Amino acid sequence: MTITRRAFGAGVLAVLTAPFIKPIPTAAAQPVVINRIAIAGGGYHALPKRLASLAGGLTLKREPENPFDANAIAILDRDGTHLGYVPRRLAETIAPVIDAGEAIGVRLSGETISPENRADVVRTDWCTGDPILELTRAA
Repeated sequence: MTITRRAFGAGVLAVLTAPFIKPIPTAAAQPVVINRIAIAGGGYHALPKRLASLAGGLTLKREPENPFDANAIAILDRDGTHLGYVPRRLAETIAPVIDAGEAIGVRLSGETISPENRADVVRTDWCTGDPILELTRAA
């Protein structure tokens, strides 16, 4: 087998330049907001006391054995403190998605609920000043 000068030169060039070539970073797909919610039952759980700690991250936890709602989805802060629930009428549609293994995220929207903006927020009981959360799924 003979190697041409062109093939040899291309091989040498590839070996010499490989350590300096970095892949072009691609933008990570941003999660898609599927709903905006107010925490249901927050007044009965730790929401009022934990408002300041919400920026540290939130998680969702399914509670299929919940005696009041088999579709219950608890909202927890970064320490695992129970803050409340995803509103029942939305949990009916989100619970099967979580049960099927799809990741549903939750994050602060940066807004608080008020009489003026409550129309576009899935809610049950709420108080003015409660944080609005966004439920997200991968793009």
